[in-house]
Amino acid sequence: MKPNYTPSGMTYEPGGITERNDYLDAMCNALLAPAEQAFRQAIVRQTATESAQALAGEAQAALRGILGELRDESVLDEELQHVSTVLTAALMDGPPPDPGANLAWIRTRSRDLARALGGFWVNLADSDRLRRIACANLLSEPASPVNSEQRRQWALIYSRFFLTQDEARALMTCLNQYVPRAADMQSVRQDKHAYREVPGNTGSQAVLAGHWHFIHSGNR
Repeated sequence: MKPNYTPSGMTYEPGGITERNDYLDAMCNALLAPAEQAFRQAIVRQTATESAQALAGEAQAALRGILGELRDESVLDEELQHVSTVLTAALMDGPPPDPGANLAWIRTRSRDLARALGGFWVNLADSDRLRRIACANLLSEPASPVNSEQRRQWALIYSRFFLTQDEARALMTCLNQYVPRAADMQSVRQDKHAYREVPGNTGSQAVLAGHWHFIHSGNR
């Protein structure tokens, strides 16, 4: 068996790594506001659904006792489903919960969402032009078997944040339309410099796992 090939020199330039990471950070920062809005909506919907399921479960025994005389399981199942649907709709139409102490958690998870989708987007191809083409194909209907694995990965990401496909589609469209500005890049560099100036902080901010393909890829 031949040994793995090891190049004699570096396969990338340190300056290139910094530039590309700054680019990715700027892109994720631009997505943060719509990502937080989508995640808030998803949390309200998920909370309403889970609450409705809990309330429906409590009512299930009573309904079975009342409707048990019908001895018709299909009618019983239909009524139980109706109760769950009505409860979910009522909870969704109610006032949104006050984030309160959860505000920091919501913002952290929203940033996680932005970075997860940003990391997915940059790994679609080796240049921004090809990434935009690949993303457009990913979002196209009907689904193409060519990008079925990418669709599976994308669905896995947004489902972890309780997003619907339409909500995730809107965020991916934002990413695909993003064009970095000099001010965005400068803001990222200033934030990183401020982070390093805090005692106890060393190096740059954590880099999302999965960026490495983007770091080692070709020019944007």
